[in-house]
Amino acid sequence: MARPSIFAHGTRRDLLDNDHLSLDLGTRSVGGALFAFGGQGAGILIQLANVYVLARLLVPDDYGIYALAMIIVGFTGIFTDFGLSVAAIQMEKLDQNVASGLFFMNVALGTGAMIVCLIGAPIFGWYFDQPAVFWAIVALAIAIPFSAATVQYNALLSRGMRWREIQIVLIVSQLAGFASGAVSARYGAGYMSLVIAANVQILVKLVLAVWLSHWRPSLVTNWNACWGAVRFGAYYTGFTLCNFLHKQADVFLIGNYWGVRETGYYNRAYQLMALPLNAVSGPLGSVFLPALSRLQGDPPRWGRAFVRATLMTSLLGCAAAAALFASADPIIRIVLGPGWDETGRLFAWLSLSMIVTFPMGAASWAFTSLGRTKAFFHWGLLSTGALVIAFAAAAPFGAVRVAQAYSGMVFLLTPVCFVMALKGSGLKAFTVLGELMPVWLAAVLAGVIGRAILVSTPWLIFDVTLRTIVTLGCYAIVLAPFFFWRQSYRQLREEAWGLTRRLSRL
Repeated sequence: MARPSIFAHGTRRDLLDNDHLSLDLGTRSVGGALFAFGGQGAGILIQLANVYVLARLLVPDDYGIYALAMIIVGFTGIFTDFGLSVAAIQMEKLDQNVASGLFFMNVALGTGAMIVCLIGAPIFGWYFDQPAVFWAIVALAIAIPFSAATVQYNALLSRGMRWREIQIVLIVSQLAGFASGAVSARYGAGYMSLVIAANVQILVKLVLAVWLSHWRPSLVTNWNACWGAVRFGAYYTGFTLCNFLHKQADVFLIGNYWGVRETGYYNRAYQLMALPLNAVSGPLGSVFLPALSRLQGDPPRWGRAFVRATLMTSLLGCAAAAALFASADPIIRIVLGPGWDETGRLFAWLSLSMIVTFPMGAASWAFTSLGRTKAFFHWGLLSTGALVIAFAAAAPFGAVRVAQAYSGMVFLLTPVCFVMALKGSGLKAFTVLGELMPVWLAAVLAGVIGRAILVSTPWLIFDVTLRTIVTLGCYAIVLAPFFFWRQSYRQLREEAWGLTRRLSRL
């Protein structure tokens, strides 16, 4: 097969000029989902191996130090992207000049973020009375400009629906990070092994993205054309900042009240919760966000596509949430080993919250694909305020109470999220919520039944397997009638069956 044509500066046609993608959007989306789930499955195995190995080489204090360092590093990292990656994906038209301008903006922002981290490192080390926090921040800060340089390469690969290259970048960089972290931990690097793993992953990701994209930035001749993306990105960054604040407020408050050990327990539970969230929402988001963005000028078609995307995400995500809630304690004992029982209790409550956080993630695609980042920012302000209040009230009573407060609040916020996301889209929020309600009820019921099983066996894997089978069986039984009675479920069943038949012919 002939290689695709190369434009000036080595730019492949399908990275910038993507009009041709709309001609076969459905097939490309299905193919993208397959690539994404395959790659994400491999990524999950790598991350689980990483957790399994490092939990036996490090102590909770090491994770607590890293989590505290990531408060400032993660905060400044928000501004290295500044929503410019999403802006590049969402734009109907993107040329070499604008893409180059966005690249140089990201690099400049990353350099500024590095300087802020270096200035803030002594303050954080002093406040938490942990010199190790200072050194972790300094080491992590060095890699920020390299992470910023990767932003537009990843955005262009997503815009061009280059699913295979995206997964290569992710999997190889994760493997490199895992290997470097495990080796350094084995030789006694302690908390610094987590820093080494993160930095190596960033560098490998940049090298691979540059090599596989066939795109290079050029001199910018007209900066004015970039300001539209900046305005889009400013509100998106506002939401991302709010999201970051509520994700770090719990860590900060637990560290403030209970110290690095309790913070380490909570950090492990939260990071393990993020694995299934990323495994489902990450691949589907990388596929559906570009597809929905291409349909923003066709409201009826956009609405049908959004309902299917949200329902698919919820069906897969809620099944995972129910199974993890049911098996939380034995899973933690298998993955982390002895000495992490507190993390099991935290993980159970955080897993319960995933029943609604999966569809809430899909709601973010509505804000972004329709260009409504100002409303997205307003939603971020509202949700962050509510969650921080809940964390502040719960933190004096321990990390478990914080996890319970988080789960309870996200359930209350979900209807508000959909009302704000779908305002003016032509699609009624309560229509979507009505489609999702059977999934939520099935997940809660199945999770409670699976967790209530009394299993007396020394084999933890048998415990997890039994609970998972019972939970998923109950989930399937409750939902089965809807795949025959309700139109949206029936259409999804028919599409899945059609896909299965096409795959059987390969």
